[in-house]
Amino acid sequence: MRLRSRLLPLAYALVLVVGCSPAPPPAPTPTDGCVVVSHEFVSCYNSSSSKVVLPPVGDTYASEELVVPRSLIEAAREAAYASRNASRDVLVEIGLDSAYFEAAPAKIAAVLVPHSSHESSHARRTTSEEWAALVSETATREEITRRLEDIVVDRRPTLAVLSAQKKMEITLPGDAPITITHEGFSPFYLPWRVVAGDDAWTTSDVRLTRALAPLIWTERSFDDIVAQWREDVLSDVSTWRGLDEHADSVLSRRLYAALGGFAQAAVEWRAEDATCSFFAGLDGETLFLDLRAQRARSVDAIRWYVPIVRNRPANDWNELLKLAEAAERAVAARPWLVKWKSATRDRSIELQAVGASPYDPHRVDEHVLQAWRKAALAGSPEFEFLLRNGREAHATIYLSGADRSGLVFESSLYRASGDSMLAASIIRTATDETSYFDADGKAHTLR
Repeated sequence: MRLRSRLLPLAYALVLVVGCSPAPPPAPTPTDGCVVVSHEFVSCYNSSSSKVVLPPVGDTYASEELVVPRSLIEAAREAAYASRNASRDVLVEIGLDSAYFEAAPAKIAAVLVPHSSHESSHARRTTSEEWAALVSETATREEITRRLEDIVVDRRPTLAVLSAQKKMEITLPGDAPITITHEGFSPFYLPWRVVAGDDAWTTSDVRLTRALAPLIWTERSFDDIVAQWREDVLSDVSTWRGLDEHADSVLSRRLYAALGGFAQAAVEWRAEDATCSFFAGLDGETLFLDLRAQRARSVDAIRWYVPIVRNRPANDWNELLKLAEAAERAVAARPWLVKWKSATRDRSIELQAVGASPYDPHRVDEHVLQAWRKAALAGSPEFEFLLRNGREAHATIYLSGADRSGLVFESSLYRASGDSMLAASIIRTATDETSYFDADGKAHTLR
């Protein structure tokens, strides 16, 4: 009796273990001779997979979800083999004819306007027909073709970290089963990977997609899918981004070329970039001009922001020329700054001008003024310059006409062999230390 009582807990434990052990996994569904369509999806948040097996049933391959005729599978096998050496035009295969390309520029122009700054700037100063004509100069058939091919053949760069991974695999039965795989956002886009026996190849043949369509889109025909894509792609802003830059450049040039003093200024300065938009830190719409000197001078670049008032620039080139000459005199009066500029041929001094002011009033904030007062510099900042080595910005420097001193703000790390104490002080550390130069060109660091 005592022995039996000791065995009872063990017996109960065995019952519990046997009763709670997981059931053996179900036997895999046989797929030999069947059509198999499987999907896998993996993202940062979840993953899933599914498989549809269609065994042969009479003249069909059928499951509870899908029934397809044997003739369709045979046609798909033929399309797979035919795709091995395909070199057909993918856009022609999806029905993009001459009429489509002729209508495309106007549709692209219409979708770009409300999704860009032009809706509140240039678009108000020109007709929709003129805007479309300017966009059409860039939206050529060659450019549209290139972008559409990049989409259909999936040559666009992707951010793997942000994108989900999708995979579709279709197995077609036969003497040599064929496995066709697609990895990407949608099986509408190419390419396909085909494995038939010992042979394997990658193809961008749209005819293969058409042949497989009944296994992919069970509720819509391939022609319906294509027709919807043809319309949707013309409304996709991301596809056509940048085609409005030409129109923006032309209309911006019309604005600044009509300003007083342009003919004289064009001898001295060349506009390398021009756009009209709303810029952070500036009030209202602004015409931006990136100017480069046509001859050697100390100030060889100007970044000029011109406010737009009542659809017209508020300043003209005569004012800009006065700013440029005043800036040139301010730099020339400081030998230490001229010496920095002339140390290497890649260095440049760029005036930052807003309207008729040789500095950006929004950037000359309390931090700059506190540093100016701490350095005991005379007057107040009157000029703002950006010091560059090539395209790399090194520091922002503020000058006043009251003396030969200067405040160096927002310096970044740069050290070149042979640099003087001046350059080492201007470009001191990567911690954005603020320095200033006294009238004799001696460097000091504010702490």
